[in-house]
Amino acid sequence: MISLNMALFDDRNREDKLKVLREREEEDLARILSKKYGVEYSDLSQVSIDTNALKLIPEKTAKENKMAAFSILNKNLNIAVLSPNNKGSKEIIEKLKKDGYVPKVFMVSN
Repeated sequence: MISLNMALFDDRNREDKLKVLREREEEDLARILSKKYGVEYSDLSQVSIDTNALKLIPEKTAKENKMAAFSILNKNLNIAVLSPNNKGSKEIIEKLKKDGYVPKVFMVSN
């Protein structure tokens, strides 16, 4: 019985390590791509999310375009995107500019 528990523990430990490695890989890829696209990178797991900023882009629209506003100070708005070349994201950012916001785009991982 002890060996079965040890095997299960080893499997869980290995799965945890693989999960951490995958997450790190995703962050590294987002960091590299941000340089390619000329936008800043952000690791959202290290940032506190401002719920007032989240409300500026309707949830359905944000999900469809894989983006979210995550910080706002006065009219300065930080926006996380998976792809800075997404047509829908660009349109939303332009609308926010017309509404008086100063958006800053950050590339993020999933």
